[in-house]
Amino acid sequence: MMTTKRLAIGSLFLVGVSCVDGARGPQQLQLVDGGSAGSGERASLLPIGELGAAGGPRVDWARRFGGSGADLVWNAASDGSGNAYLVGRFESPSLELGGSPLLGSGAGDIFFGSFDGSGQHRWSMSFGGGAADNGRAVAARGPSVYIAGDVSSASVNFGGGGLPGLEKADIFVAGFSAAGKYKWAKRLAGDTYELASAIAFDGGGNLYLTGCFTSKQIDFGGGPVASAGPNNVFVASYSPEGVYRWARHFGAGYPSCGVAIAVDGSGNLYAAGHYTESITMGGVKHASRGKHDLWIASFTTTSALRWARSHGGPEGDAVSMLTAINDEIYLAGTFGGSATFGGATIASAGGADIVVARYASGGDHVWSRAIGGPGDDFVGAVAAERGNLALTGAFREALSFAGTTLASRGGADVLVASLSPDGSPRWALGLGGSGDDGGAGIAAGAPGQLFVAGSFRGEVDLGHGALASAGGDDAFLLRLTAP
Repeated sequence: MMTTKRLAIGSLFLVGVSCVDGARGPQQLQLVDGGSAGSGERASLLPIGELGAAGGPRVDWARRFGGSGADLVWNAASDGSGNAYLVGRFESPSLELGGSPLLGSGAGDIFFGSFDGSGQHRWSMSFGGGAADNGRAVAARGPSVYIAGDVSSASVNFGGGGLPGLEKADIFVAGFSAAGKYKWAKRLAGDTYELASAIAFDGGGNLYLTGCFTSKQIDFGGGPVASAGPNNVFVASYSPEGVYRWARHFGAGYPSCGVAIAVDGSGNLYAAGHYTESITMGGVKHASRGKHDLWIASFTTTSALRWARSHGGPEGDAVSMLTAINDEIYLAGTFGGSATFGGATIASAGGADIVVARYASGGDHVWSRAIGGPGDDFVGAVAAERGNLALTGAFREALSFAGTTLASRGGADVLVASLSPDGSPRWALGLGGSGDDGGAGIAAGAPGQLFVAGSFRGEVDLGHGALASAGGDDAFLLRLTAP
């Protein structure tokens, strides 16, 4: 069965990262310069309050939701009206996000919901059919919101009737109105396993997906295409109405996948992921320097490959997310040991560390930074926020960033941080409890506001006192005001 590289924090999984847990002593994270060039559990809403030093980020409210099983947020997005959207997977018999309970099969169903800027539930829905189904990506634009992921159930109904498959992991993509009304859905099935990891859109509303497949052939909508290797990464595009536009795929070793995608203001498309052994793009074979490296490529919005690069080192390296700011691309991921991301070699302080890198539209390296300590630390998502870069993920023990020292409350804690366009640290916030907690999605809301989503286990402090999970892992959504 095909899997993507993931970091396990309790039962919290994040695409693009793979780390091993273990007993550690006291840890300190630092910034390193890489050079330039059962029954549903009712959601809990916490009141407005402040957290941190004067002038720092302030948590405005926090929401938790979960049942007796493992309930995980995979991604988050926001629209121009200040609403937040979540997508993920729940294994509880039922899940309540604030509306009617969402009933699950127990094998893992998709949840999809929206909240307004004050944290109030707008609408929510679920999809599944008895097997493992995952909502991995969400993107919102004006009156529309789109989700993507993989489904293994024999049939899944997103609102327009059941979409049948071979009961193996198939790609899905679906479109809805901002009010949650069904528009269209597609299921893309091959003979083995396929998944979509990320979704983005351009200024005209066209959609772009990336992910991977192991099938001998697959039809993205333009007719069957043959596999180009043991594993294949792909980029595909559809109109706002779900009409096929184009698709590209590239052969790579196993496991490999596309996990991040973004479009800049000039209409250039960027995708990134990780690969094992080698990947061939544009007739050029990129060989891995170690266990697995990361790839990043740019396309025109009509499918032409502009450029492709590979980066990494002798250990495992992976991408978590991309975002575009002022026609430049920002990449965030995880690496181990030492690695090169286009500039000077940067070294991990131990275990897996976070890397953030900025590239010009033509692929030239601008800067790269490492953030990490002796343990395993990761970034789950990034977002553009008033020209700055905001990120969320997790850290262990302690973290020093932007003149602030954050102390873990035990296990892994949620990290939210901001960097300026030149890579300088701006501020950081740590949230958590005695269990393993992590941020998986981040999105800019109204100016100066950020939505952060993730999952936690046990008891957690999200800025307004203790919250306890209903069993297993619970999901959270919070909004903070950034300085």
